[in-house]
Amino acid sequence: MTKDKEELTNTDAKPEEKKMTRLTNNIHLTDEQYLDLLKRIRQDLDTIKEIEAVDCTDIGNKHTQVNVGLCAGVLTPNGWYKDKYTTIETAMWPSDFRTVGKSKHMYPQQFAMKYRKHNHKCPLDKRKKGDYSIGCFYSCLAFKEKNLTIEAVKKLYDRTIAERSNNDRQV
Repeated sequence: MTKDKEELTNTDAKPEEKKMTRLTNNIHLTDEQYLDLLKRIRQDLDTIKEIEAVDCTDIGNKHTQVNVGLCAGVLTPNGWYKDKYTTIETAMWPSDFRTVGKSKHMYPQQFAMKYRKHNHKCPLDKRKKGDYSIGCFYSCLAFKEKNLTIEAVKKLYDRTIAERSNNDRQV
């Protein structure tokens, strides 16, 4: 059992303490979840024919995503975009995530994946250093490189997965 799950199932804690523990200690993807995310996207790249980069500027529904990036999303029936690769284990609010499809009043936050840590870089992010968990639109290869191919993206994922796998073995 992980530390996060132990804290969440602490039966001695008061209800308000359980809630605070959940909100403060379990908001980032673990390194294992991040590596699994990279592998799932890489597997899907074999079925994707072309890169689609969306920069929607609609008032009240602003979203930016790339179908081959960590920001990949899908349009829900009620018009919201949700993270394509969020699972019950990686959802920011797992209890809300379970209700998807049962309510027509779902909001994007209820589909949200946990935050990436500062070193969880998207393979399409061309920044050399810094906090990779946020703000990658201006450094995303899908928006900056007009001739980017699926094959090139596969190589970026393969390299990132290999680097992360090697880092995990050395720790």
